[in-house]
Amino acid sequence: MSEVFNLVVGSDNGNSEHDLVINGTVVKQPNVYAMATILANLDEVNPDYVAKNIHSNLLVSIESPSVNSNMPATYYIGNMAIESGNYIHNIEIGVDNNKLTSNIPVINTLAHTAGFAAAQAYEKDNTVRQIDVNIDMTTALPVNQYNKETAKTMAEKFIGEHIVTVYFGTTKVRCMLHFTYVKVLPEGVPTVFYLKSPEGKKLIPEIKSLDNKKILHVAIGEGTTEYPVTTDITFNPFFMAGTNNGIGHAIDKIIEQFKKEKKLADFSRQNFSNVLKNDTHKYHKSAMEIIQMPLMEQADQILRAIKAEVVKAKNDIDFILVYGGGSILLRKYLENQLKEFANNAEIQVIYIPSTHAVEVEALGLYKFAKSDIFAQLKEKYTTVSQK
Repeated sequence: MSEVFNLVVGSDNGNSEHDLVINGTVVKQPNVYAMATILANLDEVNPDYVAKNIHSNLLVSIESPSVNSNMPATYYIGNMAIESGNYIHNIEIGVDNNKLTSNIPVINTLAHTAGFAAAQAYEKDNTVRQIDVNIDMTTALPVNQYNKETAKTMAEKFIGEHIVTVYFGTTKVRCMLHFTYVKVLPEGVPTVFYLKSPEGKKLIPEIKSLDNKKILHVAIGEGTTEYPVTTDITFNPFFMAGTNNGIGHAIDKIIEQFKKEKKLADFSRQNFSNVLKNDTHKYHKSAMEIIQMPLMEQADQILRAIKAEVVKAKNDIDFILVYGGGSILLRKYLENQLKEFANNAEIQVIYIPSTHAVEVEALGLYKFAKSDIFAQLKEKYTTVSQK
């Protein structure tokens, strides 16, 4: 009988980065995969090193009715996909951005949850070859894609059985994944859920309470920026705006010029994004210089969208909450102008620190998955499904 692992997961599928919290461990990886049609020579791979650094060295085969009708396919995931040099599959930015129809959220979530469990099993016993994994998970959809039916459809992609084989060099661990319950929330709600927790309150010590406060979220990603309005952990269905703004659009404006200047035959949006994040990279300085003007344009467009939502709300907003990976690079172009506008409307701006701006949504999703509310919803779902 194979060993059983139980995971609680909060999974935030961003356009650029996939942020997960698995049993309290934060995972950050590019939200991409590449098909592994011809495997690299795995004989030289150190399986112990892979186990200790699994999420950056993730090679998996997946059999899932939600992805490939149970025909197994092999994938490089995240950093491994980028380093493979193979064609990168990512979530499109702009009009084609749809996390509900993309396979990426499913493939990458299955891979990282299996990788986490398989690495734990391997480090405990390197002769292990098969494990069973039970998973409770909360994930989210953008507010402009979220409704009761889309949430149900997204959850059903996960609930049930999936088989993921994780490679540790030539050693393989077969993971029988069973998602016992999956709750899909509108983006924004999980962030508030985290900020109201003892850990979350430490991020915003200047704020006494978020109880019963109306919050306009500005969740800046790579391809989209979301502007939901929440009161406590309830979102307002009349405020579900989202715009095609983010760091990815700024990158798209200059990447061809950058490739030409650096004589790069192939350089993806994710490659450029990684250079921006790595201040020791030889191209970091020139990348930051070339992207300044597009960043200013994105900040200006986001500010205009924020103003439109505040006007629509008749200024009846207590806080404007800014977070997301894109908020870090855009801060110096956006914050002062936003605060000037907000002060005139008697609204306080909360800018989540860069240390947590990216993963605050995933932390909220995980916190929700560990909550009494989740347990009650799971019990109700289990009772109904057994009838």
